[in-house]
Amino acid sequence: MIVSRTLILIDPSSPHGEGGLDVLTDEDRAVTLLLTLDGRSASSLRDFAKAEDIDVSMAGLIYLDQVVRRLSTHTDDIETISTTGSDAVNEIFHVLQHRPVTRVIVPASLPGLGGEGLGRLLQACPVPVVVAPSVPPGGSELRIAS
Repeated sequence: MIVSRTLILIDPSSPHGEGGLDVLTDEDRAVTLLLTLDGRSASSLRDFAKAEDIDVSMAGLIYLDQVVRRLSTHTDDIETISTTGSDAVNEIFHVLQHRPVTRVIVPASLPGLGGEGLGRLLQACPVPVVVAPSVPPGGSELRIAS
């Protein structure tokens, strides 16, 4: 049996970067979190790494662990991927080539999704793409949409 897996791109440098978690439904029982460690979306990770005197990949692992702990109330089938690529759209396509994904969720705030990037993703992606709306102030709790 092939598990229906949802790919969620997260952006730790934006207050809306985890908005994809808020559009999960009860159908999303298996989740893959994708984090890029380069580019503008990783600026807060680089700041954290510098402050803690650790590598940015370690900062990414710490961040992903925090997101997994919050998401684990929804599902225990959570996979994490961190990549050194800075082009989020290319990274999504790379994951789609190697994993059985049935839906992609991206935050509206993600750098590179404006104009061409989003158009390319929507046109070429073989599965549905959801652009998560901005999270209202104080709304970073995990809510499951019905």
